[in-house]
Amino acid sequence: MADMVEGYPFIFVMKDNDGANDVLEYTLQYRFKSSRSHHTYIVRVEKYIRNVYCLKFFDKANIGSRNKFSLRTNTFEPRTIFYTLYRIFLDVLSKDPKASLFFIGAEDERDELGESTRRYRVYRKFVSSI
Repeated sequence: MADMVEGYPFIFVMKDNDGANDVLEYTLQYRFKSSRSHHTYIVRVEKYIRNVYCLKFFDKANIGSRNKFSLRTNTFEPRTIFYTLYRIFLDVLSKDPKASLFFIGAEDERDELGESTRRYRVYRKFVSSI
């Protein structure tokens, strides 16, 4: 039950400068494993100019897929995963007090063109509640 409130333990994996350019400075990579579903998740925190960070995550089982950010795991544990992502952002914030976070909810086959994605609406609701 503690997992539900605190999220899962995570580890910092590496700082990646590949793909860096005038806007994207580097990417921080974290990893965590669900004690409930036993899925491992990769979290990429992209650092852009002016202390702006984009948090992206996916199931490690889908690492080779072009659609890794859109695929669902159907583990039914979003709250615990979101708390883990929140704690990862707090880790980033502890190192960069000026950090601002944004996220994008990837589209799936049920989203309608021109509307906010279902994932974005869930993310927005979670962020508004913390």
